[in-house]
Amino acid sequence: MTEARRQSRWMKNARRLAIAMAMAFLLAFLGLFDNLGYNVRYIEEKSWVPHFDLNFGEAVVYCDMIFNPVLFPLYWLAGSGHISGNFSMIYVAEAYGPGEYGGPRFGAKPQDRFDFYVMKLVIWGLAANLILLLHLTIIIEAVGKRSLYLVVFFCTAGFAFADIIGALIGIFVGAFAVYYILFKMSPENFMWRFWESLWE
Repeated sequence: MTEARRQSRWMKNARRLAIAMAMAFLLAFLGLFDNLGYNVRYIEEKSWVPHFDLNFGEAVVYCDMIFNPVLFPLYWLAGSGHISGNFSMIYVAEAYGPGEYGGPRFGAKPQDRFDFYVMKLVIWGLAANLILLLHLTIIIEAVGKRSLYLVVFFCTAGFAFADIIGALIGIFVGAFAVYYILFKMSPENFMWRFWESLWE
């Protein structure tokens, strides 16, 4: 193998790895958004004990939420794709009052703290989930079938519209789209050329 061909192959593999990493981070980022990455069906603050002298509060929160199976594969593999129950949390003061003895501020109503509770449940395994997503995108890049990303995006769109049922429908629609692109669409087709141009 000549030096030029070796460098070309290295550049091609590096580009595939870069695309895989970019897609994994994009999918992890999308997972942080309500209705795309997760759906909170019900949330209620069961107890709240603020510690003004220590600048944090203790909360017990009941939460019923479900995660997008393609954006949070680790959670589903761990049996936590759908969580429902009471969760104990530490809530750090979000702000402090003016002056030397202003004291911590925790939010006037329970609803003011809901976003914090939800995000804490979302990100508990974010790093490990990102690694799993990276493995998935590397496999897609290794087999050279980027049309498989359509399954991920159709599943996410379906989840946004109709929760887990929509995600399952999205997987089937995405799989059909991949089948059509790989086996039915001519390389001379405009849509085929457009799709390929996105990755050049």
